[in-house]
Amino acid sequence: LRLAVKRFRDPPIRKLMAAAAFGFSLLIAGVLIVLELNKGTLTIESELDDVPIRIVQGDKVVENLTVSREGKTTRIAAGKYRVEIESEFDSAVIENGVLTISRGGTETIKVTHGDPEKVVSYNVREFLDNDSVLPVDEQLATLVNLIQSTIEPDSWKSHTFSIVPYPQNKSLVVRQTHATHGQLVELFDQLLERRMQAEGKALGLIEKAKTEVSQTIDNLKSQLAELGTEPEQSADASRVQRELERAESLLEEITNQADKLPRRTQNLATTPTLAEATAQFNQQSAEGRRTLFNPPIPDLTEAQLREGFLQAADQYRNAGESDIAAVLEKIVETGRMPEGVGSNLVASGVTTRNETGEIETQQIAPALVVKRHDSSHRLVLLRSLELLYRKTGTSSKAY
Repeated sequence: LRLAVKRFRDPPIRKLMAAAAFGFSLLIAGVLIVLELNKGTLTIESELDDVPIRIVQGDKVVENLTVSREGKTTRIAAGKYRVEIESEFDSAVIENGVLTISRGGTETIKVTHGDPEKVVSYNVREFLDNDSVLPVDEQLATLVNLIQSTIEPDSWKSHTFSIVPYPQNKSLVVRQTHATHGQLVELFDQLLERRMQAEGKALGLIEKAKTEVSQTIDNLKSQLAELGTEPEQSADASRVQRELERAESLLEEITNQADKLPRRTQNLATTPTLAEATAQFNQQSAEGRRTLFNPPIPDLTEAQLREGFLQAADQYRNAGESDIAAVLEKIVETGRMPEGVGSNLVASGVTTRNETGEIETQQIAPALVVKRHDSSHRLVLLRSLELLYRKTGTSSKAY
């Protein structure tokens, strides 16, 4: 009896542990049930494969996903979220990227083929006439009218897209979609080709005229030598001498016209230095850096820009795009931007807006248009110098 009582009062330790574990499991299960009940379902549909997605709440990245055409579903706690696409993936946009998940509710967002707006600076010196009576600002206005009347005319009516001329460095800063920038580069290529063809024809005509006038001069000199200095030949000699002087004057004028073409081409080849390119970027990004970021982001330095070009060159070479890497390395080596429409550095990047037009996120990065070995063009962003603004979340504090 005493033994039975003892066993009743002092149950085996194993039974106590089992009971405790069972109780703890009930507690955990209860917590899990509460947490699960507090969740909602987010479904992400996609028109593209392998899109890197991040789900952000405030300053915290809640979940990173890779979404394909099959779509993806995840359960997250009730609350307000922002769904973003990684900045490196710029061929897609998110519809309804800011959403609120309710308890037990279901929300669906969609990733679609996107054409986010980009800002690019184009050097248009090649299309301006230094000898024209029209000032540079009027020539730029004519070029702007040509662009807006031939490339996506309706799109310029919106406040989203714009062309800003900069007469001081003879450039146009264009905010447009990636596809429209492609059309713009094609237009510039066509204009450049026509200018070069016209210049080539002009050079050909000038060379032909020089040859004909030079032959005329030689003939006149021969006639003058034959007439000699006899008095009876003085009238004819005077006439030939006047014709010779006119021919020599004409040859000098033709030679001066021919010399202008090479000088114009030489002036066009004078591209901005890295110091000038740094100043261009700082000027164009100043408003965004000072108004969107807290504290404001300081000016980019030339040393930072050089390092940004070198890092970008390494990235493109590692990605197998050695032609772009070579262009970027040459910029650092020569201390000058490349020739062509992409000789200006610009503050570019992707901007997303909400339904009221307010900026939700904005990417600001130095960028330039690079002409590739196959004559195509590529917008190159120096991502190591990227600034990222988020209206509701963490923004960059430095380059």
